[in-house]
Amino acid sequence: VMEGWGAQQDGVAVGVRGTGSRVWPASLELARFLEEHKEFVAGKRVLELGAGIGALPSLVAARAGAKTVLASEGEPTLIPFLRNNVACNSKEGACAVEVLQLKWGVAEDEQTLLSADVIMGADVVFGGRG
Repeated sequence: VMEGWGAQQDGVAVGVRGTGSRVWPASLELARFLEEHKEFVAGKRVLELGAGIGALPSLVAARAGAKTVLASEGEPTLIPFLRNNVACNSKEGACAVEVLQLKWGVAEDEQTLLSADVIMGADVVFGGRG
């Protein structure tokens, strides 16, 4: 339970809808990859697209020595969960993970993409079920 932020059941934020309300297996795999291959992010400016509530790859990138890390999410209702998760799981000595709302297709937000050396995302597209 994240006091003041809502509850989680089976890894899904209760009361929050959408694909960003859980940490998906691809996010775990991307985090494992970054842990094993720190050279992909070490010393670089990293942007995670569609971080949802978790930002696990962003947190691992920060611990792997990234210069800066931005965890972005387009769904505004997920931003408080994302900020709380980043605050609770950031490691002292690693760069800070900044959280921002970023909407695809918005020109001002797309400028953020130009500042990144590495753009990463796990399960950022969803075609529905069935």
